Amino acid sequence: MTLQGQKQDLLNLVTKLAASQLEHGGFIFPFGAVLGPGRHIKLIKPQSWKENPTRNEVERYWARVLSKASSDTGGKLVCWCSVVDASWDEGDWKSCVLIHLEQAEALSEDMFYPYEQTEGCQVVFGLPTVVKTSPQVFGFSERVN
Repeated sequence: MTLQGQKQDLLNLVTKLAASQLEHGGFIFPFGAVLGPGRHIKLIKPQSWKENPTRNEVERYWARVLSKASSDTGGKLVCWCSVVDASWDEGDWKSCVLIHLEQAEALSEDMFYPYEQTEGCQVVFGLPTVVKTSPQVFGFSERVN
């Protein structure tokens, strides 16, 4: 399977899970995922989550957890997902689903999916804004501050 096909498989599952959490609880409890051999996807949910963590704390947590999970499973494509408030061109703040996605030695990007909920609580995602980022998971070292 191509990188694009792997990425699409993982994004399909992650966005469906995020939408389901938003529709049923109004929020997303952060989670991660690893796409392993044979298109097997392992979901990872923290036992607990610190209230209002900084972006650096979130990135370090998922770097550590997903680095171990990818090593254990042989997975080369990982992501983590959370809800954030993001500022757009007009200066308006919108709630977005943030998916940080990485493939070993290939890509690292943040995808911000703005969303709205209909009166029936169905979640409708807008087109994502994609930002290339530095790798957080692959090459992660406990010694890095």
